[in-house]
Amino acid sequence: MIRLANAEDALSLTYLAQATFRQKWQPIDGDVLVEQYISENMQLSHIQQALESDNTKFFLAFKEDKPVGYLKLVLDFIPEQYAHIGSRFLQVEKLYLLSSVQRLQLGTKLLRKALDIAEEKHYDTIWLGVWGQNHEAIKFYEKFGFRKVGNWFFKMGDKISEDEWLMIRKQKS
Repeated sequence: MIRLANAEDALSLTYLAQATFRQKWQPIDGDVLVEQYISENMQLSHIQQALESDNTKFFLAFKEDKPVGYLKLVLDFIPEQYAHIGSRFLQVEKLYLLSSVQRLQLGTKLLRKALDIAEEKHYDTIWLGVWGQNHEAIKFYEKFGFRKVGNWFFKMGDKISEDEWLMIRKQKS
């Protein structure tokens, strides 16, 4: 099941944000950078603030009534240098699942939720940033019509990764 998150889901979202980020990035970037990023970006107060924003939507994925993944969308934003590629933008900022539930099609369901929202709300461009070495994620997004249009960056602690891809999917009009 996938559903829109609300203020009562802040603790679950905080847990998922931190746990899934650690699972993905600690083996690559180590404890210090990951914990610094979590401290600066994924505390309960950050999640609560994002939940209160009109420009941010979270969706939770469930398995047997337990939250196991989430999608974070940012409405009407794209970096200025890419503003020419569309007129209404929907960002898939986060799409993470606990490792124990990967391969159960929940990521597909979350991404389809983003695509449905883009269609319903008439966004013409969906975009996301993905690490250029994350070949599995890139292949997943390409399967849904995303393509690389440029480079992006990701700041984790003192490290700025400039090997991020900015990928877009144009909506059919």
